[in-house]
Amino acid sequence: MRILYFAKDAPFVNSGYGKCCREICKRLRGLGHEVAIFATVGNRSSFLFEYEGIPVYPGTDDMFGEDIIVAHYNHFKADLLITQMDIWPIRNFNKLIEHGVAWMPYPPIDFLDPPQFMLDRLAGSVHVVAMNEDAAIKLRKFGHETTTIHHGIDENIYKILKEPKAKLKEELGFSPDTYVIGMVQANQYMRKAWDEQLSAVALFRKMNPTIKIGLYIHTYMQTSESFYIPDLVGFHGLSDCTKYCDSYKMVIGVGEEAMARTYNAFDLFLSATNGEGFGLPVIEAQACGVPVVATDCLSFPELVKYGSLCKVKNWIRTPAFHEKAIPDIEDLAKCIYSVYSGEWNPKEISDTAHHLWSWDQRIIQQWMRVIDNIKPKIEALCFTKPKVCKKFIELKKKEILR
Repeated sequence: MRILYFAKDAPFVNSGYGKCCREICKRLRGLGHEVAIFATVGNRSSFLFEYEGIPVYPGTDDMFGEDIIVAHYNHFKADLLITQMDIWPIRNFNKLIEHGVAWMPYPPIDFLDPPQFMLDRLAGSVHVVAMNEDAAIKLRKFGHETTTIHHGIDENIYKILKEPKAKLKEELGFSPDTYVIGMVQANQYMRKAWDEQLSAVALFRKMNPTIKIGLYIHTYMQTSESFYIPDLVGFHGLSDCTKYCDSYKMVIGVGEEAMARTYNAFDLFLSATNGEGFGLPVIEAQACGVPVVATDCLSFPELVKYGSLCKVKNWIRTPAFHEKAIPDIEDLAKCIYSVYSGEWNPKEISDTAHHLWSWDQRIIQQWMRVIDNIKPKIEALCFTKPKVCKKFIELKKKEILR
């Protein structure tokens, strides 16, 4: 099958979108499918080029690709379009069927309950792939045929390293006797709960003054849509125990192997955000043998196999109609302490992560099955012909209006 994969971020961008794009597409291609990538972030207004033998189509000023995606689909002579992107910003993807596009969305749902108008934007898709079972339940509730497929990890990279943890801590600037709490997340307000998480770390430190803690933060220090992180860290009285990633390396690129070394230096991984569509760093940390503290909502209960989940204090609605979780600061501090005082077997944590989320052994096989399963449906609905059946279009229009 000829597949056009649109994850918004280019495959060389080291975001969750970029990682999944390159890992899924390389493996689908290796297993016999013809694959092309469409990217608007990191690839805007460039030429059509190849990434490891895979054609990469450029984007324009429309980050969500609605202006050109049909043209790319037709140019590649695709049989199937897979989109790994949010559903709330798109407006016209439900009309793709009118252009003969067989569309299978893979959307993150990082908020409580998607409103009806938002889920209506998935009308016209041949199938929906959810990133976690919580999202799948919500999608099925609105009548969408849905399969759950998690993201994955490269178990040859994200694993327990041979170097002693003490050495890896020293590489980050901590003494070997420091209990290192690590954070790897985007610097985004109303998505990552930076203020609440740092408040909880400060409270944990205040309640346990004999514990020598260190906080390591891997993010961009300042963005147009969030805090200047060192100032926020200082506001919470944590400057003396906090280290940061190299800002210049963030710009030129931090490799996967370097990230694995960083995870391996942590004693605890903190990801108590406002909610995640998936949360790739959570499984990467566990693959490196590190327990996780996260928020008890959305994808986290499904992904945190070792660690602790903090209570949601309340939910707030954003201008984009997202209901985001606000983690309970006091309970979060208690969760950090419970992981600190617990006994953890790093090898058991890592082995479980490899079993559940190996790209090669598990995740890509699920993608192959779902593509094989929808192939007869695509053929039956005439998507493989030059023009999609007019009768089918009329039926789908009625379904959308209903």
